[in-house]
Amino acid sequence: MSENIFMDRIDELESKFGKISAETGEVIEQTEENDDGNTEYYRGFYFEFENSHFYILGSASKEYVALRYPYSLTKHLSNRIDIEKARELVEDSGEDFEEEELKEEAATELLRTIQDEELEQLEFHLSERLTSSEVEYDISHKEGLPTGFQVETLLFPYEGSIRLSTLYDELQAVNAIGKLGSRFLASSFNLSIDSGTDGEDKSFSINLAQET
Repeated sequence: MSENIFMDRIDELESKFGKISAETGEVIEQTEENDDGNTEYYRGFYFEFENSHFYILGSASKEYVALRYPYSLTKHLSNRIDIEKARELVEDSGEDFEEEELKEEAATELLRTIQDEELEQLEFHLSERLTSSEVEYDISHKEGLPTGFQVETLLFPYEGSIRLSTLYDELQAVNAIGKLGSRFLASSFNLSIDSGTDGEDKSFSINLAQET
C-alpha cells in the first residue's frame, strides 16, 4: 500500500475518532526494525474516551491498524510515591533518572518485594478479566515483573470507509475490557507508609489486597 493512502486512512480515522471522543491528541511517529532487518515507519495518534487513554498505530506495510488501550501498573503506583521516597527506594541503583523515570523505577522496586507466588496469582486473576472473544490482550513485564497490560483490536480501514457506529462499537469493546483490568490492578495493591515517632516516614511497603 502506498504511503499516501496509508496517511489518508490515518487522517480519516483521527477525524472520526475526534467526532466520537472529542479529544484527540499527540501524533505518534516512530520507526522499528522488522523481521527482515528493514526499517518500518509507524504513524498514529493518541485520544481519550470516557476518561480512558487510547492510541491508534499502523504502518503502510500492514493491512490493519491497531486500536489499543494501554495501562501502566508502574505508572499508577509511581503516582502515589513522592520524589524523596522514590530516591530512597532506588538510591543504590547507580543510575541517573529523570523525575518520572525515578518514580516508576521506585514502583518497580516495590513490586520486587512481592512474593513470586502472589504475582503469579495476580497475573492469573488479571488474565481472567482481560480474556474476551472480542479483543486481544498482552501483559507487559520488566525483569519478570508484571508492569501493565494493553488491550487491542484490529481495524481494517483499507477495505473501505469504516462507519462511525463500527468504530464506536470497537472502541466500547476495548474500553470495557481495559477498564476491567485497570480497576482490578488499581484495587489490588495496598501501599502503606509507617511513620516513626519523630513524624518522619520510617518505611514504605506494598502488598496485595485479598482477592474477593
